[in-house]
Amino acid sequence: MLDEVRTPRLVIAGTASNVGKTILTAGLIAAFKSRGLTVQSFKVGPDYIDAAYLAHVSGRPCRNLDSWMLGEGALRQVLAQGVLGVDLALVEGMLGLFDGRGGSTDGSTADVARIIKAPVVLVIDVNDMTESAAAVALGFKNFAESPRIAGVLLNNVRSDSHRRRAEDAIWDIAKLPVLGALRAMPQLDIPQREHGLLPVTENKEWDRMIGVLSETIDRDVDLDLLLRIANKAELVPLVPKMAPRWSRSVRWRMITCRRTRPGSISAAVFPRSLSNPWRGIARWPSPSSGLTGAAYRSMRSAGD
Repeated sequence: MLDEVRTPRLVIAGTASNVGKTILTAGLIAAFKSRGLTVQSFKVGPDYIDAAYLAHVSGRPCRNLDSWMLGEGALRQVLAQGVLGVDLALVEGMLGLFDGRGGSTDGSTADVARIIKAPVVLVIDVNDMTESAAAVALGFKNFAESPRIAGVLLNNVRSDSHRRRAEDAIWDIAKLPVLGALRAMPQLDIPQREHGLLPVTENKEWDRMIGVLSETIDRDVDLDLLLRIANKAELVPLVPKMAPRWSRSVRWRMITCRRTRPGSISAAVFPRSLSNPWRGIARWPSPSSGLTGAAYRSMRSAGD
């Protein structure tokens, strides 16, 4: 029985929503796979649309890490089960790094990074800024509840000079390395719907996009340095599986939705209690409800 997790891992976090976390995480998975590594993807929170994109690229079910729903012990167990036999774990964050439940960092990407002891790579969309990116990076680095931010990925860089100015400022002011920079490529954007991304099963261009993205990541991101950072992740101790203290009769099971069409893997793993102790849980949206984004955040805030 495992008593700790040693697998190299990274959390790909953003300063906000829509900064390119899913595209970058998917591209990193593809680029590392092309180097012969087996990569396991995870998604912070209960989102199943982003998770399906990551599962499609990795060829493995994407597992959800939600510290608010699972608690620390169960979340670490999900991590441990997911990384068996893999070389690298990549965790895509949700929202901004510190955005959690009820005005706190509970359930946030930062909270999950703390629990799984993973270095954080911060994605900054620099389309409309240069030196100001350093102020953003410094603020995230010095925030009171910040996990260890190992470096920065720049998205939507307009030119080489734009990259140099932002990169130099981030190093001089925030003392954080820029691990890569992606040019603005509108043709690789995932189409949006009102409540989130277009599902991967409806995105007919995704296989072509991921090929181009993998080549771009391999050229413009320091994958060797990212792997060295991932290898510095601390050991994660595991705790014995046990029922929550409020009821020993509560049982947990993982549900996996996969193979939405022949030849594809579109999977996300969700926790579910058979006798749920949470108040208001009957109002919680199911994976088939299509509620994401603002609707999900609103219901999550009202969950207790």
